[in-house]
Amino acid sequence: MTKAEILKQVLSEQKIKREQIETDCKVALQKYLNNLEFKNAYENYNKKLINYAKAKHQSIDVDIALQDLNIEKLAFENVLKKLNIDKNSLFPNYECKICKDRGIVNGKYCSCVMNKVNIKLQNLSKSATSLQTFENSDERVLNADKNLQKTYDVILKWIDNFENTQIKNINFIGQAGTGKTFLLECIASKLLKMGVNVHFTTAFSLINECKNYHFSKPSLLEEYLNCKALIIDDLGCEPIIKNITIEYLYNIISLRQKNGLATLISTNLDREDLLDRYDMRIFSRLFLKKVSLTVLFSNKDLRTH
Repeated sequence: MTKAEILKQVLSEQKIKREQIETDCKVALQKYLNNLEFKNAYENYNKKLINYAKAKHQSIDVDIALQDLNIEKLAFENVLKKLNIDKNSLFPNYECKICKDRGIVNGKYCSCVMNKVNIKLQNLSKSATSLQTFENSDERVLNADKNLQKTYDVILKWIDNFENTQIKNINFIGQAGTGKTFLLECIASKLLKMGVNVHFTTAFSLINECKNYHFSKPSLLEEYLNCKALIIDDLGCEPIIKNITIEYLYNIISLRQKNGLATLISTNLDREDLLDRYDMRIFSRLFLKKVSLTVLFSNKDLRTH
């Protein structure tokens, strides 16, 4: 299943859920309206709401209309209390308060939709196996490597402070097999459980999507720009395509940094190799001191131990 197909599926699920929530709310309201006391209080309150809206629009007797509204609101609330009716049950209880389960806000896909798309993609990726988690970490390896344990402690603290931390770029640098991808998966898994909109991809897949976008083929490039945490594994293994790789990579990293969004990468290249492969603009964005954290991984291949 492609990303476009998954997105279509999620939007369809959102529509069905929204319609059900609204239907349930209408059914509950109709039941309450069978009570004459509730019906009178409800209708009187709504009349005052309309009068207040008109007064505000016409800028006439706004204070009087607001006073009348408050009086009727209090009377309505007293009736609700008397009848033991939860006020929230009168309104649709949407799962997402941002888009009201429409899935789109200001012409863009809501983060709730993209988060669900990402989760479905994760479930389909890696031969249908799940992401690694911190619970899967080998305590023996961590206990034997104090630097690695320190790295895990720092990352866990960063995750706990995700919404408020100034650090938005994290770079994992080290040879293959040193635990970079494992830790990135752990981070993605924990953030997803926290409800953070995460997109986990490889540099190869990212550049392939950029190529599709560049040549006007179907692509969900905006998810790379708008997700709260973009995780790019294996930077340096993607092809260098003229007018695409460097240009799009720079724009994605730069725009995300400008918007205060987290970008995490892993690479087998050292700083010098990164500077040689990419231009100074990308290098400076990745290692901007105030917002970046760089972790150097041991040369020990953990997969052989």
